[in-house]
Amino acid sequence: MIQELWDYFTTSSTSKARANGYLYHSIALAHRARRCRQHWSEHLRNCHQLLNSKLPKASTLAVLGSGLLLETPPQILAQSFEKIDLIDVVHTKTVRELVGRSEHRERFRFVELDLNQDDLGNHFDFIISANLLSQLSYVPGNRLRKQGQDEAQISKLSMELQDRHLRQIRQAATRYLLFSDFQINIRDLKGEILDSSSTVSEQLEIPWQQKWSWNLAPAPEFSRLHSVELIVGCTTNY
Repeated sequence: MIQELWDYFTTSSTSKARANGYLYHSIALAHRARRCRQHWSEHLRNCHQLLNSKLPKASTLAVLGSGLLLETPPQILAQSFEKIDLIDVVHTKTVRELVGRSEHRERFRFVELDLNQDDLGNHFDFIISANLLSQLSYVPGNRLRKQGQDEAQISKLSMELQDRHLRQIRQAATRYLLFSDFQINIRDLKGEILDSSSTVSEQLEIPWQQKWSWNLAPAPEFSRLHSVELIVGCTTNY
């Protein structure tokens, strides 16, 4: 907790990102990634294999939801692209240091955007939406809950943001790779599913490919009594 507080107060971000909770969410995610490193290893390996098999050679790339760069390592991106925009609402100190150590660091540019509100403003040869689609409504949805909004309204917001994101990608690039979780399972300590629901609107009718499971939060990360599993898939347009 002390380290998280230190990171919060020493990480550069916009005042908007701090006020809206994005900075807090980014730092909490970074610390969860360290705690769950072993349990996330298979998911990350699948992400890296996906990139190695799906990325074309091209000039410009935008990574939407670049986050911690765990799923989209700089060394893999630099194998295929000359100019790489890392786009997220917050770029942590660890991420900036990671890119700074890369031999291809001059190819990367950090762009701070709230993709729920801001436009990309450029056209790219290729776009990667990196495990972002299901997370678009996470922070604004929590804010609405605190204001007393019901889950139906939050689900409607989530669908609208996801639909906007897909349209944004298609307008900014003719080729893209999107990967995201689309289902969440709650499992008991014996591994039995207690509850399951969609994390991406089924109305979008996304043809998910190359599916795998991600042990996001093994017990006792969220609860001593259950673990949280995500089902991840990808979709492409080449």
